[in-house]
Amino acid sequence: MKKIFFFFLCFFLLVSPSFAEIHSSHELTAVYYHVEGNKARSFYPANDADYLYEGSVDFKTPYKDYEAFGKIEYRSTNDRLVDVQDASLERFTSGLRAEIFEFVVGDFYSNFSEYSLGNALKGAKFSLGSEKTSRLTLVAGADFSKWEDLWERRCEDSQTRKYVWGARLENNLINNTLSLNFNYAGSRDDKAYTLSSAAPSKVNVLSTDFKYIVNQNVNISSELAESFVDEDIRSSSVDTKSDYAIKSAVDYNNQDYSCTTTFSRIGNHFATTGGFAAQDLQTINFDGLWFLPWKRIKFTHYLHTDRDNISNTKTTTTKQLNPGGKFSFNLPQDITIDVGSDLRKRYCTDKSTNSKTVTHALNLGKDFQIFYSSLGYTKSRVSDKINDASSRSTDTVSLGFDGNFPFRGVKCVWNIQEDINHDHYKQANKSDLSTTTTLGLKFDFPSSLQINLRGSFTDNDYYINETDSNIRNYYVSLSRKIKDSLSFDVSYEHKGYNYVGGDQNYAEKILKGKLSYSF
Repeated sequence: MKKIFFFFLCFFLLVSPSFAEIHSSHELTAVYYHVEGNKARSFYPANDADYLYEGSVDFKTPYKDYEAFGKIEYRSTNDRLVDVQDASLERFTSGLRAEIFEFVVGDFYSNFSEYSLGNALKGAKFSLGSEKTSRLTLVAGADFSKWEDLWERRCEDSQTRKYVWGARLENNLINNTLSLNFNYAGSRDDKAYTLSSAAPSKVNVLSTDFKYIVNQNVNISSELAESFVDEDIRSSSVDTKSDYAIKSAVDYNNQDYSCTTTFSRIGNHFATTGGFAAQDLQTINFDGLWFLPWKRIKFTHYLHTDRDNISNTKTTTTKQLNPGGKFSFNLPQDITIDVGSDLRKRYCTDKSTNSKTVTHALNLGKDFQIFYSSLGYTKSRVSDKINDASSRSTDTVSLGFDGNFPFRGVKCVWNIQEDINHDHYKQANKSDLSTTTTLGLKFDFPSSLQINLRGSFTDNDYYINETDSNIRNYYVSLSRKIKDSLSFDVSYEHKGYNYVGGDQNYAEKILKGKLSYSF
């Protein structure tokens, strides 16, 4: 706590009255939770009143040929559903920038390329140059969520921590038709924040990416990367493993047709500073959009394929095929129609997986001027040759109406939605049925007063009757902007859950009041 307030003091000394522009916003929320029935089923406390204060200060001011800027966001609360800390520093950023220069300290996100560095860091970033010619970017920092982790010892909510660094050199050549970039990124897990059962790793990645504008219709882009991974820096006997990743894409665009073809291949031991999850995977994607000559019709189509175990290091290979397409009609009388189909097939060479999902969808829309209506229908069939219990057919229907009208100077906005989902299981020859009705009504008064009313009613009837349930959700809110810098919002929400037998029934009631101020 003392360190937080000391940090705030230093910040406000930094933002002296000489600043040309400074803004601040504050939100104070009081909330009351109450749970009835089987309280153990609820995520909320049974009976509790909490507060939440969130504030931010941001500034910018000229300094010689530069502009100084900064922003700090902080929070104080006793609501453990929001934060485990009574007071916390959420985000902090401060820096100096000019036309071809920027230096940032604090929270920032840096994304060099897909296969090198893409992290939200707490640290420093330096960039020099212009994106129209050449620019050098250097970053260094730590990848963790809370500033308090630097000075407070916690176990139950502390996450793993890694240190990240990197450099990117961007070059625009040939009258800005060629963008050629070079990336280096590194990361190392903090041993003190790694479980004894896990292995802290160290990653170094080198990559180059480019984009070339061939002409007004064709663009080519690609990235080639090589990573070097120490999978356990605690052990000197573990060798460094290197592998590569490559991605290439061709974009074609003209007035009537556009398409993108993408190929990517990720090696078995490839890794990035962001913890790249996909490994030993090859994908080929083709996406297109065709505006038919009648101009009122467009056709969207795609073909996605992927397969793993390209290096044959596993006992089985999994392949996936996903073609699909959709026609969109924009007809007279404000009528819109979408109709399309999608196929997903996934299978393994060891016969442990062999499933296919076929989906057909139809959506209709009509603007009646006084209200808008929409109707959607989806038919999905799952065929599983390995596990027949997973084979099923699903019908989903969605019908909605929404509109608005004035009444004595008050704008009234309303909507009605009905959703029906029917699942029929092949092996059991039984069906599940779920229906949800949603109603909404909002009043906008000339005085900026807003009243919001919402209600939803869900009925779940399953062929395993012990899990049948009914859910009722009611919400009402009252808000008003007293003046440009001051507003308030009061809301009440009731969520009721009723199950077969009644032993698991419970209801959640949440009352909130929020006051917002800014200058």
